[in-house]
Amino acid sequence: MSDDTPTQRLPSPDSGDVPTQRLETMGEQLVEEKKKSNALLVVLIVLGLMLIGGIITVAVLLLGKNGGSPVVASSGTPTIQPSVSESPSAPDPTPSQTATQDAPPPPSTDVTIDSFSAASTTVFCNTADEPGVNHNQYLHFAWKTSNADTVDIGTYDQYNDYSVMYSNLPSDGSSDASGLQITYFCPQASQVWRLEAVGNGHTVKKEIKIVNTGDTQ
Repeated sequence: MSDDTPTQRLPSPDSGDVPTQRLETMGEQLVEEKKKSNALLVVLIVLGLMLIGGIITVAVLLLGKNGGSPVVASSGTPTIQPSVSESPSAPDPTPSQTATQDAPPPPSTDVTIDSFSAASTTVFCNTADEPGVNHNQYLHFAWKTSNADTVDIGTYDQYNDYSVMYSNLPSDGSSDASGLQITYFCPQASQVWRLEAVGNGHTVKKEIKIVNTGDTQ
């Protein structure tokens, strides 16, 4: 009688545990995917924080321009609260009194001699040598007047009598510019020269004394 009992093929000991290896491979894939998901979540959180920080920065800048103060709502989105402007103070009921200014006085029409000067107030007469030679010294004057109609220059003689030597001079000028040759008569010890200015019916005078430091009579 033949043996018809079915036989079962047993796995070869060298083939290994195939189902166990497949489960381990699937587990490693799940862990790897979980790590990738966690990394993506961290990136999203960082981006969200950066976005919130940018919104807060923009709000602060807008607040600085508009004068408001930022208020963070419960949702985390900053809002701007406008600042309350103070109402202007009421004007002083007492009107200010402005000081009245007097009109400036009209310019003076009085004649004045503003300046009268000599290039030098001393001369040196030397009459001891070369008799008969003109040893006279020459004087140089300058003057400035206001409201003058006529200007004259004169001097006193040895008897102290005054006489005009040069007349119809410019109101402002000098003897050099006027072409004058004003002579100091040597050997007098000193001479006094006078400038006279006449204007609006008034006469003003200024005098300069010239001293001889050389030969005198």
